[in-house]
Amino acid sequence: MAWLFDDPPNLAVFTTKSIAFGQQPVLLVTHDEEDGAWQFLPSGGAGHEKDAALVSLRSMIERDSTLVELADLPVGWRAWRESRDSTWQRKRSNYLKPKGAEERSSAPAVPVRSEAFEELVEAAASYLADCQQHLEQEYRLGKWSRYDWSQETRQLVFSDGGAPKVIADIQFVGSVSTETDTWLWAWDNDSVDTGLFEALLRIRQYGEAHGFPHLTTPKWYAHEVDGWEMTSIAAFLLRAKGAYRSPGKNGFMFMIITSVGWAT
Repeated sequence: MAWLFDDPPNLAVFTTKSIAFGQQPVLLVTHDEEDGAWQFLPSGGAGHEKDAALVSLRSMIERDSTLVELADLPVGWRAWRESRDSTWQRKRSNYLKPKGAEERSSAPAVPVRSEAFEELVEAAASYLADCQQHLEQEYRLGKWSRYDWSQETRQLVFSDGGAPKVIADIQFVGSVSTETDTWLWAWDNDSVDTGLFEALLRIRQYGEAHGFPHLTTPKWYAHEVDGWEMTSIAAFLLRAKGAYRSPGKNGFMFMIITSVGWAT
C-alpha cells in the first residue's frame, strides 16, 4: 500500500507508546509481507506488547515529516536509520529470502523472533544506547579524524593528527555482508583471530540455554540493523562499555568495547 505525499490517510499503523508520546524517534519502519501493515518502531523493534499503540498514519507524518520519504517502501521491506537526522536505508525484510538468494548464499532465513527474544533485544538496545551516549560525552568517539583496529593487539585506537587519543580493548561480535545480505558471528569467521571472540562464546552459550537461535545460528539473512541488535545483545550480556561499527568494502564489522581510556 502506498500513500500520497501531500495527503497521508488516516490509516491505522502500529507503533509504540514511547514514539506516540514523542519520547523516542522512529528508527525502524516495516511494511509487512502478509497483510501490508505498517509498523513505526524504535531501533530495537516492537518490544513489550503493553507498549504497543495504534495511531493514524497522518498523525505519524505530522510528528515526523521525514517519514514521507518511505511512502514507496515496498511490501516485505524495511527501512532503518541510526538517528532522527540520519538517512533512511532500505532492504527487503530479513524474514524473507530475496530472489536468487539460494544462488548467492546457503545461509538459512533468520529464525522467528520469540516474545522472550524481543524482550532481550529491547533491554539490550536501551543498555547500549546509554553506553554510547556516555562514550560520546566522555571520549568524543565520533569526533576523531581516524581510527584503527588490530587483531594482534585486540584494540581500537582513535587518533587525531597522527597522535593516539583514545584506546579501547575490543571483542569482535560479527559482520554483516552487503553482498550476500547475511549476518556472520565472529566465532564462525575463519578470518577472525580466536582471541578476538573469546567472550562471544558466552553469548552463544546463553542462546543455547535460552533457546534463542539468533545467537546460535552461525549465519543468517540480515542487514545492518540486525548487526546492531546482535551487538547490543552482546554488549548487554557481557556488560561492555559500548560498541563500534567498522565499515568495509563489502559490509560492516561490529565490535564491543570491553574497556576504554585516554591514551597516555
